[in-house]
Amino acid sequence: MSDYLFVYGTLRRSHGGPMHTFLSSRARFVAEAYVQGQLYDIGSYPGLIESSISGELVAGELYDVHNDEELLARLDDYEQCSAEYPEPWEYQRKKLSVRRDDGQWVDAWVYVYNWPVEHLPRIG
Repeated sequence: MSDYLFVYGTLRRSHGGPMHTFLSSRARFVAEAYVQGQLYDIGSYPGLIESSISGELVAGELYDVHNDEELLARLDDYEQCSAEYPEPWEYQRKKLSVRRDDGQWVDAWVYVYNWPVEHLPRIG
C-alpha cells in the first residue's frame, strides 16, 4: 500500500537541502503535483494554507513514502510538529487531495501552516 507526501518548500528537489536528500533516500518521487491552497512567505521558507477557491493551486512534488513511519516522524521533527515541540505547532501534517500533473487525484500528507497569515506576504 502506498502513502503519499506532497512537498512545496525546502523539501523539494530544487531546494537541494539535507532534508530533501534524506527524503529522496527513503521515498520515491512520483510526479509534479498541485494542492488547492495559498502560499505565504514565512521568512526563509514558505507556508501553505488550505483554500476553498478552486483556482488557487500551489505547485509541489509528490512522493511515495511507502508507509515509512520513521521517515514521517523525522519529517515531523524537521517541521517541528512532533511531541518534542510545544503546541500550537507552526505546521501540522494532514491528508489533502493532491492533483498529479497527469490529472490523477490522490490523498497525500501535506505540511499545512498552522499560525495566522494576516501579517505575512502571499507568494502564491
